[in-house]
Amino acid sequence: MSYPQMVKHLKGHYNTAEYGLSLESLKKKCRKWGIQRARGQALTTQDIGPAIERIRQRFPNQGMQDMWNTLRVEEDIHISEKKILAYMRRYHPEELEARLRERGGMVRSQFWAAGVNDIWTLDQHDK
Repeated sequence: MSYPQMVKHLKGHYNTAEYGLSLESLKKKCRKWGIQRARGQALTTQDIGPAIERIRQRFPNQGMQDMWNTLRVEEDIHISEKKILAYMRRYHPEELEARLRERGGMVRSQFWAAGVNDIWTLDQHDK
């Protein structure tokens, strides 16, 4: 559960007329008791492997950003995109390369102008 969901759920377990529990006080209590969210658990690429493989069975061509969002929403795993990319590079490098080839690769193009005022750009905000 997220912290706001926990606060809402716990209201049914104590007398709200007599006691209160704010979001910040719940976070302090969780830190005191050692209850950590997924991001605070320092998950490694091996820890997230089974969840990624479950998602890949349903969405085999999913990219890193979509994988991050699916992990967050469906698996309640909050992890950095860098760790997901590290996992994909380690266990599925050929699929990453295929996806890059599909998109035309990561090609950086250079812009060149002959000089000052050679090219003027306009958009909808120019008057």
